[in-house]
Amino acid sequence: MAFASPAAEEFDRGAELTLVVGSTGKLTSQIENGAPYDLFFSADKVEGGSPYAIGRIAVWSTDPKLVGPEFQPENAAVFAIANPEVAPYGRAADDWLNGRAPAEKLVTGQNIMQTYQFIESGNADAGVVAWSTLIAQDPIPGSCYLVPTEEHAQILQEVLLLSDSPLAADFLEFVQTDPKARQIIRDFGYLLPEE
Repeated sequence: MAFASPAAEEFDRGAELTLVVGSTGKLTSQIENGAPYDLFFSADKVEGGSPYAIGRIAVWSTDPKLVGPEFQPENAAVFAIANPEVAPYGRAADDWLNGRAPAEKLVTGQNIMQTYQFIESGNADAGVVAWSTLIAQDPIPGSCYLVPTEEHAQILQEVLLLSDSPLAADFLEFVQTDPKARQIIRDFGYLLPEE
């Protein structure tokens, strides 16, 4: 959700927007327990939500020569993905892997950011991460391969309006319809649902 801060700056309606960033699972739990959020930008489908973006995955390593289009996950000593049981990026990674990484070489993070940290810290040689996380860095450290969308399950991300706040409703409309906001989402590595 790195696009949210630049989108909020572009929105500029004279009121401050407070962004709370976390994994979809943790934010869902907070909402279920009464957290006073106005909007929920999920990395997954959410009941009653509407699409705002499609996530992309990439295979990444801090080793500048390890990953490329011909990379095979079984060539890594340790390969990381997010937990496919709870993380949408993990489901996409598992779909792409299709059994190509032996279980004894596979490590799973609780969410996509923990998976990124496994690789960044050297605890995994390579793994599947969110493309949006990689392209936020300039240049991208190490080596990577952007996985074509047809090679994995779609990561449809939805937003849910949680309150009757006019500001939240205006921001939601801005993110879903304004050309500048749509371009910000693209610039952060996402596809748009209508593409």
